[in-house]
Amino acid sequence: PFQFKGRIMKLIAKQAFSWAHRGVDIEAFSEGQTIETDDDDLIAVALAEGWAKEVGAKVKGSASENKEV
Repeated sequence: PFQFKGRIMKLIAKQAFSWAHRGVDIEAFSEGQTIETDDDDLIAVALAEGWAKEVGAKVKGSASENKEV
């Protein structure tokens, strides 16, 4: 399991999704939106489900990864 312990993480939403912080405060995210959060559950689930990616994370097989320098 992911353990971020209060670390602020920057994510980019890969698709639109909603999240209920603490199970009650619903927030909707749109595709391409930058998400800055310290919510460990949001980070873990969004990354595991593929709803978001970490800012600066490379997408495997992307054009930039395959470019010769």
